[in-house]
Amino acid sequence: MDKSIVKTVKTLSLSVFPSWGGCMPKSLKTAVMSLALTLCIAAPVMAEVPVPTLDRVKSEQTTFLDSAHSSYALTELTDGTAAPEGSITVKIADKTYYYTPSENTEVLKTLASTGSAALVETTKDKALYTVGGKYYTYNTEKLKDSGYSLKEATSADEPNTITLYDKETVIKYYDPKTGEEVAAGDRQPDIEYREVQTIQTTPKYYTVELKQTEYGYAEVKDDTKTFTVTTPDAEGSGKAFEYTVNYYVDDDRLSNYRITTNQNGADIDKDFIGNYASSTSYYAYGGAIYNYRGTIGNITGDFIGNYASSSDSSAYGGAIYNYGTIGDITGDFIGNYAFSTVSYANGGAIYNDGAIGDITGDFIGNYASATDYVAYGGAIYNYRGTIGNITGDFIGNYASATDYDAYGGAIYNYGGTIGDITGDFISNYASGNSSTEGGAISNSSSTIGDITGDFIGNYASSTGSSAAGGAIYNERGTIGDITGDFIGNYASGSSSASGGAIYNSSSSFRIGNITGDFIGNYASSTDYDAYGGAIYNYSNSTIGDITGDFIGNYVSGSSANGGAIYNYGGSTIGDITGDFIGNYASSTGSYAYGGAIYNYGGSTIGDITG
Repeated sequence: MDKSIVKTVKTLSLSVFPSWGGCMPKSLKTAVMSLALTLCIAAPVMAEVPVPTLDRVKSEQTTFLDSAHSSYALTELTDGTAAPEGSITVKIADKTYYYTPSENTEVLKTLASTGSAALVETTKDKALYTVGGKYYTYNTEKLKDSGYSLKEATSADEPNTITLYDKETVIKYYDPKTGEEVAAGDRQPDIEYREVQTIQTTPKYYTVELKQTEYGYAEVKDDTKTFTVTTPDAEGSGKAFEYTVNYYVDDDRLSNYRITTNQNGADIDKDFIGNYASSTSYYAYGGAIYNYRGTIGNITGDFIGNYASSSDSSAYGGAIYNYGTIGDITGDFIGNYAFSTVSYANGGAIYNDGAIGDITGDFIGNYASATDYVAYGGAIYNYRGTIGNITGDFIGNYASATDYDAYGGAIYNYGGTIGDITGDFISNYASGNSSTEGGAISNSSSTIGDITGDFIGNYASSTGSSAAGGAIYNERGTIGDITGDFIGNYASGSSSASGGAIYNSSSSFRIGNITGDFIGNYASSTDYDAYGGAIYNYSNSTIGDITGDFIGNYVSGSSANGGAIYNYGGSTIGDITGDFIGNYASSTGSYAYGGAIYNYGGSTIGDITG
């Protein structure tokens, strides 16, 4: 007898949509091209336009900071010292401190993880932290906004459009003898009808609009660089997202040369546009900056259209190659790439095998592309290095390999450490002919702090092998708490497909608590098995508590397992608080298990409440 455990289940009696209310896709292709997704918003039916996660978080933080609150004395963490359980860590300059709050723990924890770029000195009466005779708080205007907004649309046929659903709870009545539904007004007083509480949904269409499409120096505009960022669907027959971004150049800010020498700790305050490292006979490193065992201070500047390209070997870091030390980076990375025709393509914008401080800026349309080998990290490849907190949105970045593997459409973190990530991940992808992992983030044998932001339309796609982790792939790694919605992410492979939104296979490692809805994610295999339309948790892996709804997620393959969640191999998921609506497992040639949840092989799920 299998010893898998699901603890107490407390849930509403939900009806499975007989006709899906117009929500079920006509085909997988249609579902991808139109991104016909499902989001249920709490009653009442006439809901306002949904608020992205980061905008909601910022509003909560601003309200808290504007009200009366306690001030906390910080204690420095020295090397090798762990913060006490229940404490919150805060980074100021190059030092890390901790404190233990007595109240408002959740908002304070989120501030510490999302507010690093907004931390400022202040006066004693406004202080949130005090250390060394100085006082600190967060500048609410600098707290991170969401990178997108939603605008009502008339249909889901155009790119950038998603389908969201208002929901309301209704009571239906059924005749105890015939089982037929009876209208509320037609009930007889002497008959005890069976009452079923169900969810009714109303479709709403929204266009995902970027809040910022103009970068650089519009007041100067010495030159304009235009980038059209297109994310194709997995079949390559249409486009799911397309955005046009303009960058306005200020000639006075341009670096006149590519940096290849040790800067001896000096700061850099220049923009790097159109620089490159190209080789026909060897490696190519760092299109704009090559830092080998050197030290660079803080960098303030944008990196636009730089590249590293090799037709004889590997290419590393379209904008920055770092095998040394770099301070904080403040600037946007747009349209940078690493390209190789014969070997590895590593880090479309940044390749790091050293130490980089905090990064504040957006990553848009960067890519790593290999025609004859493996592609890693469309925007960032962190190989055994350390990167501080990242605050910025990742939009339309990709890792693409014509014949081999592709890992991390936006970020590939291997054997390294990245701090907290605050920002949205929209339409990033990893695409290859062999194994593909992590449409937005691939975290392998590595550590990432808390992640706050939404994941929309990211995917991992393989035309010749397996695909895993449409949004996040975590193997033998650790990721902190995740706060954000997962909408329309998918893993599509000709061989197996696992984890439409999240793939977690990390024996003795874990993902923390997840707060957010999982909507319209799927794992689809054309020739083999599919597992976990939203979440795949395998091989003694652990995920903390999950708070959010699972709506319209599915798996489709020769065998199909876990339309929303696949939990197997001695793995553990904490308590789940949320509704499971319209999830399904569809088999094209064999068995199908668990339309909502597949839990087997000595695995454990805590209490389920919905």
